[in-house]
Amino acid sequence: MLFKLSFRNITRSIKDYAIYFFTLVLGVTLFYVFNSVGSQAAVLELNNSRKLIVDLLTKILSGMSVLVVFILGALIIYASRFLIKRRNKEFAIYLTLGMSKRKISRLLFFETLMIGVISLGVGLLLGIGVSQLISVLIAKLFETNMDKFTFVFSEKAFFDTILYFGLIYLIVIFFNTIIVGRLKIIELLQGSKKSEKAFLKNPLLRAIVFVVSASVLGYAYWWVNNDKVSLMDRVYNLLWPIIAGVVATFLIFWSLSGLIMEIVTRSKKFYFKGLNSFVFRQISSKVNTAVVSMSLISLLLFLTISILSLCFSINESMKKELAYNTPVDAMTELTDYLAVYGSNSSVGYLSQMSNDQEKAALATSQAYMKKSLYQNLIDRNPNLAKDIKDHLELNVYADSSFTYGQILPSGVMTGTVQAFMSKTTVPMIRASDYNKLAKLYHRDEIHLKDNQYQFLADFKTMAEILDKTLASNTQIKYRNFTLTPAYKKHQEGFVTSSGFKSNTGILVVPDNVITDQPIGTQALLMNYNLSSSRTAEQIDDDLRKAFDLGGLSVNGVNSSEEDTQKAGSSAKQADRPSGVAINFYTKLLVKSGMVGMQAIATFVGFYLGTIFLISSAAILALKQLSESSDNIEKYAALRRLGASNKMLNRALFVQIAIFFIAPLLIGIIHSIFGIMFASSIIESFGSDGLLASIPMTVSMIVLIYGGYFLLTYISSKRIISEKQLRRDWEKY
Repeated sequence: MLFKLSFRNITRSIKDYAIYFFTLVLGVTLFYVFNSVGSQAAVLELNNSRKLIVDLLTKILSGMSVLVVFILGALIIYASRFLIKRRNKEFAIYLTLGMSKRKISRLLFFETLMIGVISLGVGLLLGIGVSQLISVLIAKLFETNMDKFTFVFSEKAFFDTILYFGLIYLIVIFFNTIIVGRLKIIELLQGSKKSEKAFLKNPLLRAIVFVVSASVLGYAYWWVNNDKVSLMDRVYNLLWPIIAGVVATFLIFWSLSGLIMEIVTRSKKFYFKGLNSFVFRQISSKVNTAVVSMSLISLLLFLTISILSLCFSINESMKKELAYNTPVDAMTELTDYLAVYGSNSSVGYLSQMSNDQEKAALATSQAYMKKSLYQNLIDRNPNLAKDIKDHLELNVYADSSFTYGQILPSGVMTGTVQAFMSKTTVPMIRASDYNKLAKLYHRDEIHLKDNQYQFLADFKTMAEILDKTLASNTQIKYRNFTLTPAYKKHQEGFVTSSGFKSNTGILVVPDNVITDQPIGTQALLMNYNLSSSRTAEQIDDDLRKAFDLGGLSVNGVNSSEEDTQKAGSSAKQADRPSGVAINFYTKLLVKSGMVGMQAIATFVGFYLGTIFLISSAAILALKQLSESSDNIEKYAALRRLGASNKMLNRALFVQIAIFFIAPLLIGIIHSIFGIMFASSIIESFGSDGLLASIPMTVSMIVLIYGGYFLLTYISSKRIISEKQLRRDWEKY
């Protein structure tokens, strides 16, 4: 009997469940889609490095899914509370007729079970269909073909979805049981008539709180985007603007709600026009809960816009940077940590060396650094000689006693930048060596007189500092040399790259300045001969083997014999001294890494951004539907007083629009300044920023947020309609 009653209730109230059902289906669909990425990628022809990236992406998405489950679980519990509240009078009648709370709990159990099963089934069917598009997206990201593409069904994603959402439904049933156990007939009948007390009745106090909150928020906006404060300082001190923004957002809504009501009520002409008085009184009656929910939603929308903008921008930005960061097919560099850091080194036991030990270790490492890296390579694999079309070996020198703090004028470095860079060794390169590099990289050469210098850099923050140094005609005194700037701006570029613009500065000096300085970095730059049947992947693999690199990119510092043993045999075979690190990059490896970051940023950003957007829109929608349900009698009274359906619908539309637009407006304002700050960070690494991604983000908000708004209005209009009111009375 209870099962039949539950089924009848669902069929009768199917429109009441529309948003709840829609949200469940979206949640299930997204969960399955993003957890099936690994299965979709498995059908594509990916090389080993890209398979590793997909494996990493799959693990990250699986971890993110736990967070998503918590978010969706909280959302579904909130939605179920709305449905129970919507049926207060129904439950009151059940209790009056003698139905026990246990039977009401069982009734809700069957209803939750049926809705859960149906939404799970529909969501999984949609997810299986939509997930096929993931293969297309992965193929596009990794630039692979889909000749062998087949329909893919992910058993793991399927059963994980059933498991997690099954647990969510069980929790919902548990909370429903608790709610039913607390039901009281009088509260069920009178609950919709309660209004919340408004705080801050004093208009002056409201105005003061608003001005102070807006000022705090404005200062936080200004500080995070203040060019006079270094970017590193802003990043490392970002916590207080975040806290200030959260608190200020709450206080702005808290004070503004009452302040607007005060302004509106004073404008008699506007206040008494049409149903404006009714609309604003409706808003005022729920001011406290509205403040909390709207503050939360505005912050969720801020996260949504920021995350979506970031994930959509990274893909295009990295594509543009790839050609810049990979001017040659392969780069290998040896770095002598003793030469670069000296006694300031924090690498293992190097920091504990005595002066004599340091000198002895440095002599050993420098003897190794002076060997030809290219010849060492060919000795290990002579066949590679025919695979390398051209190559260049050059050295970047380091004098641990020669730091940025000594050469840069006072005031150009402040805060965190100064703390990091003042004791950092200045790398140096001969002008003739750089010009060889410039020819290979197809860059402009640097021409210096015997008493001149130039900076080579591409990391934005330091490049700006170096430009100030050059513009001020700063002299650099080093040993017996006094050098003056040859140019007013730095030379854009690097020696070796890892995929981002990360060169904080290399000092280009006349050849005679460098005599007996230790070699900090030895670089070997190579272009491949691909005229034969050999592929770039095959040459990459042979190079790694020749350098005894078992991994994909880096074998780090071997600070002790124990560390060497842990690292495997590679360091022993290469016969590299402790303190000497080898880094190996190729165009394909850098590209794979950048594609991997694109994929991770795209999938994770889109996943979280969409979930946050759905959550914020669904919370607003459910709250407005609850308000409409509570106000049925009020709308009926207005109808009896002569208000037309057109006037009532317009009043309803305005009320819902205010609740949807207000948090969106604050969220957009937050996002504008957040995107400006994020753009400055991205641009410091050479990317174009986030502005190009805004159209895609706007489209997502219009589609999902706007869709929930329209669905809320349509559902609310049906709830307050005279026809529905008669149906409700007939049902009871």
